[in-house]
Amino acid sequence: DLYYTIMHNNGKKEIKITGYNPKTKKTKLVIPAKINNMPVTEIGHFAFTPYTTALGLEEVDYSKKLIHQFTLPNSIRKIGTAAFENTSFNKGLEVKLPTNLVEIGAYAFASNEMSNAKKHFIIPSKVKVIGKSAFMNNQLRGVTLPNSVTTIGEHVFSSNSMNKVVIGSGVTSIPTGAFLWNRITSLTVPKTLKSIGNAAFMQNRLPRVVLPEQVVHIGNDAFSSNAITSATLPKKLVTLGDRAFLNNLLTTLTIPASTTTFEFNAVAANPIKSVVINGSKTTIKNSYLDPEIKGIYTNATFTNAWSNWNTMTKPITFYIKY
Repeated sequence: DLYYTIMHNNGKKEIKITGYNPKTKKTKLVIPAKINNMPVTEIGHFAFTPYTTALGLEEVDYSKKLIHQFTLPNSIRKIGTAAFENTSFNKGLEVKLPTNLVEIGAYAFASNEMSNAKKHFIIPSKVKVIGKSAFMNNQLRGVTLPNSVTTIGEHVFSSNSMNKVVIGSGVTSIPTGAFLWNRITSLTVPKTLKSIGNAAFMQNRLPRVVLPEQVVHIGNDAFSSNAITSATLPKKLVTLGDRAFLNNLLTTLTIPASTTTFEFNAVAANPIKSVVINGSKTTIKNSYLDPEIKGIYTNATFTNAWSNWNTMTKPITFYIKY
């Protein structure tokens, strides 16, 4: 039931799986380690995506049963774009990735309802690249990225059920929506991290945030809609995005001297009482979304209203009146 092609790698013949017979009634998807004594090293783009088979859309059997057993050999080094997207995995199916895997393509396992039997999902130690939306829209409960991973794509683990995420030291940038729409309560990020993209951890359950000192950029909505009661920002932070901590439980936030601009939208919809600006050159924008805020003052007795928007001459503490 498998379609394949023969590749040449450093003078050796290898097999790339390119597709399958969509009319098959089998509920076990087992990729062999060898075909005709040649190692299977790659799953091609769209190989098992139901609507893009070699036989065409009209050949798809829409009554096909769910896949109850799924096995990939350790010889696989690359899984292509959308290779297993929407492949009708049985809910809760455990997926064990090959130990020699190096690259996982965009949308490779997207939209499969897989939860890995409620176990923490382990990415093999040789993986370097995980493409855009590779595991989006599943039910994974947690993930560990090894130090070998250097690149992860946008929305790579969005819309899962993760409660614990561990990111290895190879990752320096977390892109847009990477862990959006999960249930994360425990997050470990590496000291090497420099940038956190827009909505990277939006819509989770993080109780607190402590970021490594190398982080210079936090994008729009990066941590919005969590349960954050305290956030420690790195001293080298340059950019704090709009609505970065929107809709949390912060009562105070300290902005490092290195941060170029602060907008009160960053902490809108929080029970925020004070914002400490440590720098003398941070631009304060006259914008905030929270309709409950009645005024922003420079003293705790709410008698000195702040009016010098876009101008800073010294560090200051703002007090918010509701």
